[in-house]
Amino acid sequence: MKTAVFVEPGKVEARELPKATIKQPTDAVLRIVRACVCGSDLWWFRGISDRKHPSAVGHEAIGVVESVGDEVTHVKPGDFVIAPFTHGCGHCAACLAGFEGNCLNNHPDEMVGYQGEYLRFTNADWSLVKVPGQPSDYTDAQLNDLLTLSDVMATGYHAAATAEVKQGDTVVVGRVGVPQKAEMNTNDLFWRNIGLRGGIASVTTYDREVLLDAVLNGQIHPGKVFTKRFDLDHVQAAYEAMDKREAIKSLLIIAD
Repeated sequence: MKTAVFVEPGKVEARELPKATIKQPTDAVLRIVRACVCGSDLWWFRGISDRKHPSAVGHEAIGVVESVGDEVTHVKPGDFVIAPFTHGCGHCAACLAGFEGNCLNNHPDEMVGYQGEYLRFTNADWSLVKVPGQPSDYTDAQLNDLLTLSDVMATGYHAAATAEVKQGDTVVVGRVGVPQKAEMNTNDLFWRNIGLRGGIASVTTYDREVLLDAVLNGQIHPGKVFTKRFDLDHVQAAYEAMDKREAIKSLLIIAD
């Protein structure tokens, strides 16, 4: 299968790798339709964070289920799904509390590789989000909207939800996403009664509770965040476009 692979800082390329397969009874294998480049992907691209190389990359995608493990019953081959970057099991203490981004039963070594033709997705039974119909039932813009529900839209929603933002509020945003600053003077926050909240977005929960319906009903159009599109053979250009701020977010068209 063709997959985007990190080669070294500043270089990513499509390579042929063995096709993803079921390894655990909780797995599913997905045929990826669309994926994208995340701002956090740029960390290792810029050499900011450590990452072994070569290694497969990407953590946002939509696709169609190709096969499932024996313990997967809520999705089946042929289902159109959103593949969150989180892999919540749905039954541990963290998941039950609504924080599946901190699932106690996830498999961090399998949380990448979405920028490819096929993906082994762990904890598939609970974490995958089913979308009605098939990709062919949706417009290009709708597919882009659905893709954002694998991370970027849910992450933005998480920021608002944890900050207790309500309809009609006036707010100021700098940061949504993982902090990149090593230190913070919390005394400055304390003396001004400023609360600090953060954490990994509960993607599956938010998608099922509000975001999927909001996209399907046309209430929100988060797919507008994709300002340039590429195929896997031009994944280097997709990264460079974001690195140079020529694209807000780069879309990867994997399959029809």
